[in-house]
Amino acid sequence: MNAKGAEPVSGSGLEVQARREAVGLDQASFARTLCVDAGVVAMIEASAEPVPEWVEHQLSRLEAVSTHVSSSEFLTLSEHRAYELFPRIWTYSSDERFWAAWPMFNGVPAAVHRASAAYAAYELRGDADIRLFDIDSRTDTIEVAAWRGMLGMDRRSAVVALGFEPDAVEGLELFESGTRSPAERVRARLFEVGQLQRRYVAEMTDDPDRRVLPTYSCDGDFWDAVPMAEGVPACVHRTAAAWASRHFRLKGRNVPIVDAQTLTA
Repeated sequence: MNAKGAEPVSGSGLEVQARREAVGLDQASFARTLCVDAGVVAMIEASAEPVPEWVEHQLSRLEAVSTHVSSSEFLTLSEHRAYELFPRIWTYSSDERFWAAWPMFNGVPAAVHRASAAYAAYELRGDADIRLFDIDSRTDTIEVAAWRGMLGMDRRSAVVALGFEPDAVEGLELFESGTRSPAERVRARLFEVGQLQRRYVAEMTDDPDRRVLPTYSCDGDFWDAVPMAEGVPACVHRTAAAWASRHFRLKGRNVPIVDAQTLTA
């Protein structure tokens, strides 16, 4: 039995991490949805033990919200893009505004909507430059945070992916606070990384009989295994595994996310 008095289910700490990142939450935000300290989440994610049932329940709930939001935004944008010169998706910088607009998701962080909206934008982006706008400020300064959330990146990981110097985290904060509008090269690089994530998802879901979804717990392992991805944080691959896992669960199959290093050891 675990601390919440429930039997564990399948999966491991790495699977919790990947699925948490894929809904756009950091450890502290996920911990608040579980009503525990962030240290508890860190401990669960570092464990090789099966996922506790109460954690699995909350992950499944957040993924259901994420899927609903991305599907809704996808359909809405599909209907509007034919006659909108500059198609856009509206999202939320604050939890309160998200809950007011989507009362059925009260208690779910707005970061989940941002990441899901970004996913819908990536799925539809092609012949049109689809932008993400903050419903409060009516500006696109929320885009970097939304893209970052979709890719599972914290600010330091995003700085690495963008090829900036390590001390450029403050510059990224300026983009996300609205003090500066994101440079086009920042948008272009994040879109490029998003395309890489989409490619990993496609590769993982290509085999309908797949039994496991290998991914990487750290950047070094990822870059050793996939040298051409050096500079791209391993969270991009982990979130791809989480989206692939969700794909299989929607088809009635539970395909666990595992550490690729354990398969080659």
